[in-house]
Amino acid sequence: MGSLFFVAFSGSLISLSAQGSPEAPVRIKSWIEIREISDQYTFTGKLINYEELELPFDYRLKVVRQSSSGTSQSNQAGSVTALPGMVTQLSYSSINCNKDEKWEAILLIYYKHQMVAGDTIRNKEMR
Repeated sequence: MGSLFFVAFSGSLISLSAQGSPEAPVRIKSWIEIREISDQYTFTGKLINYEELELPFDYRLKVVRQSSSGTSQSNQAGSVTALPGMVTQLSYSSINCNKDEKWEAILLIYYKHQMVAGDTIRNKEMR
């Protein structure tokens, strides 16, 4: 069986600078990529660094699932170095859920312990 690929973009370009810091703003865009494979969805976080330097980011991706058997969640956290102008995949593993589950995916991106971007996607049943 083939796989369907789609990406949901609800993130926005964020430009923030740390208060009291002479540093330039951090310009990135982040989103959650969703793939449909057989009877499951897979979730992976991605970002683009619009700065001219390599920058280190921390991330957290959480997927909350609801089914007839109850509620569960999966978490993924880590650090990446994002190259300028390149799409960076935050992890080489993804979080999965079954198609018949209700779900919400939340991605948070941190730079120097300050949240600088994020994305939230939920299927219509979770709204």
